[in-house]
This record gives sequence, structure tokens and C-alpha cells, in this order.
Amino acid sequence: FLGYLRFLHCLGYLRFLHCLGYLRFLHLTLFLGYLSFLHLTEFLGYLRFLHCLGYLRFLRLTLFLGYLRFLHLTKFLGYLRFLHCLGYLRFLHLTLF
Repeated sequence: FLGYLRFLHCLGYLRFLHCLGYLRFLHLTLFLGYLSFLHLTEFLGYLRFLHCLGYLRFLRLTLFLGYLRFLHLTKFLGYLRFLHCLGYLRFLHLTLF
């Protein structure tokens, strides 16, 4: 009878340890899954953030380059007009002289 009680006690102890292990396993897998999910979503969000940053930089760069080209073109055209006006003034000055 005492042996039977010890056997039941050992079985109960083993079941208790098994349940604890199962709970720890569940807790660990849920925790790891949660970390993996967070890590994945954070990584994807980071990639999207970098992509958006790159897109913004690309837009800013293209706008800036377009602005520089526009300024360069207008300055160049203005310079040509200025030279043309100078030549016209010199021509007038020469003909008047």
C-alpha cells in the first residue's frame, strides 16, 4: 500500500513536471513566436521606412536636379540675352560713333 502511494506520488510529480514543461514550452513558443512576429514586422516596417526614405531622397534629388537644371538654363539664357543686349548696345554705340 505504501509502495502504491509512493508510485502514485511519483506519477503525480511526473505529471506535474510534465505539465510545467508543457506550460513552459507553450509559453516559450508563444514568446518566441511573438518575438519573431515583432521582429518580422519591425524589420518589414524598417524596410518600408528605408524605401520611403529612399523614395523621398530620390524625389528630393530629382526635384533639386531639375531645379538646378532649370536655374542653369535660365541663367544661361539670361546670360545669352545679356550678351546679345551688350552686342546690340555696342553695335548702336559703334554706329552712333
